[in-house]
Amino acid sequence: AGYEVKWTKKFSKNDLSEVRIELSNDEQFSDFIVCHPKDGVKVNSYFICNMYPDRDYFYRVIEVPRTGSPAQVASGSFHTVGHVRMLRISGVRNVRDIGGWMTSFGRRIRYGLIYRSGNLDNIQTVGKEDFLSEGIGAELDLRDDSKLTQSKLGSKVEFTIIPTIHYLEGVTGSPETLVRDVEWIIDRVNKGIPVDFHCRLGADRGGSVSFLIEGLLGMSEPDLSRDYELTCFGEEERTRSYSSSHGYGSFGDMVNEIKKYADNPDNFTSAFYNYLIFRGIPAAKLDAFRETMLGPGYDSNTGV
Repeated sequence: AGYEVKWTKKFSKNDLSEVRIELSNDEQFSDFIVCHPKDGVKVNSYFICNMYPDRDYFYRVIEVPRTGSPAQVASGSFHTVGHVRMLRISGVRNVRDIGGWMTSFGRRIRYGLIYRSGNLDNIQTVGKEDFLSEGIGAELDLRDDSKLTQSKLGSKVEFTIIPTIHYLEGVTGSPETLVRDVEWIIDRVNKGIPVDFHCRLGADRGGSVSFLIEGLLGMSEPDLSRDYELTCFGEEERTRSYSSSHGYGSFGDMVNEIKKYADNPDNFTSAFYNYLIFRGIPAAKLDAFRETMLGPGYDSNTGV
């Protein structure tokens, strides 16, 4: 929903050249980003969106007149809650950062590197600007009927189509399309390149790719199911189901298939690691990915 900042205007709109909102996690504003209201100098409120959960934010509103000195007309602070970071990207549904979830390694998944979404076909200009501000450098399209030849975010964003099949058939089929998608994402992230992946709705195919990535990073089965269900809030009325089949098996079938690779029934996370190694992704690549996503100093051997 965002956080609404309001202020009392010091200058008339005819006298203003700019209104900017400076936003920082530091009360001293040693580092900050600048936001501009969509309607420029005409407004006296602004919704700050796409913030990181569980952080302190400080803001100040600056009016810049055509002549004379800029004036600070409002300031304040607030704290965000939760851990799931869902984003408002104009023209795109079901956008979220996969970071923030607690893992079996006792660490939270890092924000700002992997995003999942619905398709970007109709992304609006402001949405493009907002998404690019996240640092997106690569886009993976999972659709077999995509008409795109480059990213809607621009030619500077690496764009690839690797069509995939979801659920049980996706993890058992040959070639294993889900594994190819996961490795493509891992290769970019290991280079520090933020990635967005999507199918049409970001539900079944996107949900299956996310399942493998998040399971590798140590999310529990209940949390994997919660993340899967969050898609219901980003689309038209459509419920997901753990057990119903869409012709490719069900989400539950996929979970049970992956569990076969676990070291033991109490080590769910090992199943993803072993499965991806079995399907051909080198252990060194998986270890590097875990360290990237779980923070500096992470030891893949001990999980701390």
